[in-house]
Amino acid sequence: MAEVSARYAFALLQSGQAQKEITHNSAIAAIDALLHLAVESRTLAAPPAGATSPASWIVSSYATGAWSGRTGEIAVLEAGGWSFVVPRDGCLAYVRDEGVYAVCVGGVWNGAAWPVRALSVNGRTMLAVTPVALAGAAGGTIIDTEARAELAALTSAMRAMGLVAVA
Repeated sequence: MAEVSARYAFALLQSGQAQKEITHNSAIAAIDALLHLAVESRTLAAPPAGATSPASWIVSSYATGAWSGRTGEIAVLEAGGWSFVVPRDGCLAYVRDEGVYAVCVGGVWNGAAWPVRALSVNGRTMLAVTPVALAGAAGGTIIDTEARAELAALTSAMRAMGLVAVA
């Protein structure tokens, strides 16, 4: 039987093991830290002064102090001190100081762009293909300037949202 879980290396209970509650409690604490993960920041390279438990951070580049060598890992402040979790691809975290979600892929946290193929709203798939290019209104013998202005504003807004491409 394996001694640790496959994904996050949580200690597993073993047959005949003494003090199973310690192993069980440490696994529960790790799950508690990762479930619906919210971190304070992903820009700190050293443990924050005056931090209180429970709280988590994503360790940034050039980590120092207790975080040295832990770049990209999730630093969790618990009653007993710092513990660290190596995130797996697809791990999501809400980054409180930025107000964004970040996704970890290949050990790198990205909050600017999520690797998605499409967006579904109320069961309708949107943004699954390259946006259609719309040409601006032109020509015609009778021009309704108000309608043309509204269509131009609508087209501009749709381009800004990435729904249509510039022709």
